[in-house]
Amino acid sequence: MGIFDKASQGIGQLAGQFGGGNNKLLGAAAQLMSSQDIGGIQGLMQMFQQKGYGDVVQSWISPGGEKKQISGDDVQNVLGRDRVHQVASQAGVSDQEASGGLASFLPQLIDKLTPDGQVPDNEASNSTLSSLASRFLGS
Repeated sequence: MGIFDKASQGIGQLAGQFGGGNNKLLGAAAQLMSSQDIGGIQGLMQMFQQKGYGDVVQSWISPGGEKKQISGDDVQNVLGRDRVHQVASQAGVSDQEASGGLASFLPQLIDKLTPDGQVPDNEASNSTLSSLASRFLGS
C-alpha cells in the first residue's frame, strides 16, 4: 500500500471519528491547507516552525509516540485570525469553534497525511486535501 493509499484510508477513519458536523470543518481546513496561501503540508509545517511550534508539528509527523496538543489560541497565532475566520465561515461555525476544532484534529490530520513519518510532496498532499475538501464541502 502506497503513501497516498495509507493517507486516504487514515483520513476516512479520521472523518468517521469526528462525525457529521465537524466534517465541514475538516473539509474547510483541508481546503485552506491545499490553498496557495498555505502551500500544503510543507507550508503548514513551515508556518508552525516559524511561530516556535516546530517540535509540536514534528510530533504529529513522527510515527508512533504521543502527538503534542495545541490550543485554539495557538492555532490563531500560527494561522492568523483571517484564515481561522475563513475556515469558520466555510464550515458554518464561530471563529472560536473553528480554532478549537482545528486544534483538536490538526495533529491527527497531519499524522494521517504523513504515514510512516514521511511528508509527501505538495502535489500528492494537495490532491488528497482537495479530495477531502470536496467530499465534505460538496464543492
